[in-house]
Amino acid sequence: PGSKEPPAEPVLFHTQPFSHYGQALCVALPQPCPAGERFQVLLTYRVGEGPGVCWLAPEQTAGKKKPFVYTQGQAVLNRAFFPCFDTPAVKCTYSALVEVPDGFTAVMSANTWEKKGPNKFFFEMCHPIPSYLIALAIGDLVSAEVGPRSRVWAEPCLIDAAKEEYNGVIEEFLATGEKLFGPYVWGRYDLLFMPPSFPFGGMENPCLTFVTPCLLAGDRSLADVIIHEISHSWFGNLVTNANWGEFWLNEGFTMYAQRRISTVLFGSAYTCLEAATGRALLRQHMDITGEENPLNKLRVKIEPGVDPDDT
Repeated sequence: PGSKEPPAEPVLFHTQPFSHYGQALCVALPQPCPAGERFQVLLTYRVGEGPGVCWLAPEQTAGKKKPFVYTQGQAVLNRAFFPCFDTPAVKCTYSALVEVPDGFTAVMSANTWEKKGPNKFFFEMCHPIPSYLIALAIGDLVSAEVGPRSRVWAEPCLIDAAKEEYNGVIEEFLATGEKLFGPYVWGRYDLLFMPPSFPFGGMENPCLTFVTPCLLAGDRSLADVIIHEISHSWFGNLVTNANWGEFWLNEGFTMYAQRRISTVLFGSAYTCLEAATGRALLRQHMDITGEENPLNKLRVKIEPGVDPDDT
């Protein structure tokens, strides 16, 4: 208490070619630091056009009234969002202060959210996570509680359907997962229903899964996608593959966990049907792409020219 941080001093840096996924930022420290010693580096940067930050016009949203922006970090796209060690082998905590225009709300994959004023939002993630799981969305967003530790976020025109579809069921999924795999350590589990142009079924950002509005089927028939994303809370988010060549560890064990949860909730016949459908889709994929395709190996060799997202 009462102590002041020493003033910052400028350091030299340069960039060098890394791959077709960006450049490496090399910072020269004023003096060597012993292993294990902590120090701070302050970087000033600007985000421009890039694959990791998606800017949507109002016409691309469900409400068609206000623009929307979101980030998609997996696999190696968050380097277009902020400077980072963009590999699943490195995990970090983070905090962010986000300022938005009037009439907009910001949400992030963090377990602490605090509104600092009419246009400022503070977020903090206290659990170390890989860079690809740091996610931000800003838009015309409202929320509704659907359980003791869950809420749904969506544009106003979708929020009633989102609440009706998932009210009460998220907690059942979480509780079943905890009985099978141990405590859910992330605090809240919220869903953000994205604009219709969101190109994925779901993205397991901790505390705030991004999902397609296609999951608002009206009869909860697509809830298995939510079970899958919840399963990532243990497999992928908590225990993570060290590199993208081992991505099967994330998705393979998550699919196993999903089917364990589904068996408890819906019975073995449901899970057997899921497995048979998945097996048929795998066979179809192999027939189309070829069994000798290097991307169809369980462990994919990451080398120049291989997009980690294709693994």
